[in-house]
Amino acid sequence: MRILFIDDHQLVREALSYYLKSSDDHIDVVEAGSLVDVVGRPQARDFDVILLDYRLPGLSGDSAISVALQRFPDTPIIVISGAITRDEAQSAVRNGAAGVISKDIEGNRLIKAIRNIIKGEIQISGLFNHPQPGSGAPGRDDWKAADVSKRERQVAELLLGGLSNKEIANTLRIADVTVRLHLRQLYQKLHARNRTDAVRIMLTQLREPTEKNPIGVAT
Repeated sequence: MRILFIDDHQLVREALSYYLKSSDDHIDVVEAGSLVDVVGRPQARDFDVILLDYRLPGLSGDSAISVALQRFPDTPIIVISGAITRDEAQSAVRNGAAGVISKDIEGNRLIKAIRNIIKGEIQISGLFNHPQPGSGAPGRDDWKAADVSKRERQVAELLLGGLSNKEIANTLRIADVTVRLHLRQLYQKLHARNRTDAVRIMLTQLREPTEKNPIGVAT
């Protein structure tokens, strides 16, 4: 796997690049300090994925994503950031990012998220560490229109937080099979084809709440 990692902080680049390369002999990382440096120079080989810091000097944010997509139209772009809001993460996905990953994510989850994104899944990983149900998801009116139950909404929020089925089950203290049942019902109500499609719909089509509305976890 060939990765282009664009970040203006040299220590961050070196540390993350070292971890990625040492974790798998088949991973090759090319580093760059800015997007401008990359756009203006020819690449000897194509990249499998691009890790793009959301806050770069000069060209950054959604503008950087657009430019990167023009330069690498067939390469998934993963936004990686140490501090990004949910609104910014949603905007990044709407503008073409294949996923958003926190710089603080554990090493194994980082590599897993990258591989899943290359396979075509939308990932929002490490941004919300063990999120609490009701702490941040689309507004009540959107869920009501989709006829989503409280439990399905809780599962959806944790799904947006990047948790696996097992992690969702542990957080809500329910069985794995119950999580799968709730997900199946959620997909139907959102008219989503699968997990990836459901995340895409929740990130791009359902609005953010104007206030927090904590929900209990009772079944």
